Amino acid sequence: MELTGLCNSTVSRWIRYLHVSTPEVRNLVYIYEWTRTGDRGNWAACWKFGYAMSDAPKPKALSSGQYSKRWRARKVKESQITVTDKGIKHVLK
Repeated sequence: MELTGLCNSTVSRWIRYLHVSTPEVRNLVYIYEWTRTGDRGNWAACWKFGYAMSDAPKPKALSSGQYSKRWRARKVKESQITVTDKGIKHVLK
């Protein structure tokens, strides 16, 4: 969008208009993949030009068990004792 000089709302409006798929009008753009920065955050659609192409499936949200497992793995990696120049500050459990 920075390359074109158009604002986000204008580009979004045109993408929605070109992505409409009805029996009379076929879509001119499609979602070829979903990306996100890092391992967290919202999924963003990556668009390509293609007449009547089908969209890539959107990734499913994590279940509560998967969230818990990821949180526990992150907690194990953190240090259990914080040592400062004045001694032990606190112990995480």
